[in-house]
Amino acid sequence: MKGLNWVIKNGGVASEADYPFKGQQGKCPDSKVKSSATISSYIKLEKTEAALLNDVAVKPISVGVDATGMIHYKKDSIYAGGNYKDTTNHAVLIVGYDRTKEGVDYWIVKNSWGKDWRNDDYIWIKRNTGLSNGVCGIHTRAYRPMKDKKEFKAQY
Repeated sequence: MKGLNWVIKNGGVASEADYPFKGQQGKCPDSKVKSSATISSYIKLEKTEAALLNDVAVKPISVGVDATGMIHYKKDSIYAGGNYKDTTNHAVLIVGYDRTKEGVDYWIVKNSWGKDWRNDDYIWIKRNTGLSNGVCGIHTRAYRPMKDKKEFKAQY
């Protein structure tokens, strides 16, 4: 995954506090980047919801999705759409999961489109759908960042 390779090559990423997201096009000034988080490698997860759920329970997981339909996502709703065609056109970060009081399971996903986008830059994507690839293909391109060889080993 290009983003994770960039983090490894450049010695880390800046924190949100040190380098806040502004949601605009342009070149990032190198002088502002202070590495506050580093990784040494990453691994691709199995293409199953169980693998993803197990890893997200421990730490945020980077995933590639087909975000084509996300423009239609409504604030405070659970996104269950998306016509996945084995395409990845957007990277997001799954930071957790939850269940509504009605019993609908969903992923809590950090987007990168800015705080003005829907739930302050988060989207809730339905899980436990029975779709082999998950909504928007969320199961197909998931990566666990690794800090060192002492990293936890998920049990599926």
